[in-house]
Amino acid sequence: MKSFFTCIDITLKTPQPEQLNLCRAKAHKEGGEISYYGAEEYKNYKYQPYIFNRLLESRTLSDVIFFTFDQFCYGDEMNLKLLYKIINKKYGIHFAREDISINNRKDLQQKILELLAYYHAYKRINKL
Repeated sequence: MKSFFTCIDITLKTPQPEQLNLCRAKAHKEGGEISYYGAEEYKNYKYQPYIFNRLLESRTLSDVIFFTFDQFCYGDEMNLKLLYKIINKKYGIHFAREDISINNRKDLQQKILELLAYYHAYKRINKL
């Protein structure tokens, strides 16, 4: 059974229990359960420095679930660097709200255009 770390989104008005419920459902869909959850500190949420270190600290985690792909869109650029760092360490990446899973580098390459389109749409919508 897979063991997931979940990173909730502190910028949303969606209550944390609701975010966790959706992440828990995604974990079950992917054949696992949530072992740990956390969030970036508000002062750092645009750059996501916490999540990768948390993954490296635990030897029991297999994947990470983010509440939303929006969490990779808050900075000046889409946080592709973190996506690749996580995938290169052989962790799966999942997005609960969008129901997207990236299990390996090939999956990431296949979905990169879709993710970039999402990022640009997100930035355009949030400038209005």
